[in-house]
Amino acid sequence: GWRVVREFLDAGADVVAIDDLSGHQISTFSNAQFVELDIRDEERLETALSDVDVVCHLAAISGIPDCESDPDRAFSVNVQGTENLAWYCRKHGIPLAFASSMAVIGEPVEFPIGAEHPRDPVSLYGLTKKMNEDDIHDHARSAFPAHLFLTANLYGTHEFGREEVTKQTVINI
Repeated sequence: GWRVVREFLDAGADVVAIDDLSGHQISTFSNAQFVELDIRDEERLETALSDVDVVCHLAAISGIPDCESDPDRAFSVNVQGTENLAWYCRKHGIPLAFASSMAVIGEPVEFPIGAEHPRDPVSLYGLTKKMNEDDIHDHARSAFPAHLFLTANLYGTHEFGREEVTKQTVINI
């Protein structure tokens, strides 16, 4: 998420970054407004988003191990939290960009994998992301523009020790 914040800031956008700070350190940007917030908190979410023009939603309990170790929390954050954001966007007509995951695919049945590939998730994480896709499509219908995209678990350039790894797989759906 912080790489996306950096890209928006570099492009000259005003950014309100929302994060609950669970499980990681925060990167700070002096020219971004930061709000520590759990996206399941509808009232505070409504306040934090009151002046935004677009929502880029990247928040989730991500990855299969984290979802499997605490499925109730994963479902609550990933499904209820996304529902809150989709409802806010619908209510205010605000565009939503949502990062789904290749985990919605499950075992691929064809290659290359395209936007219309059948969804058959094999993990709780994939299932929550599939539910997000369905929910956003339902909320967006004639109410707000929504752009969903599938990413591989690792996207962009990341440094591991002295090595730099780049993987750039994004499918627009």
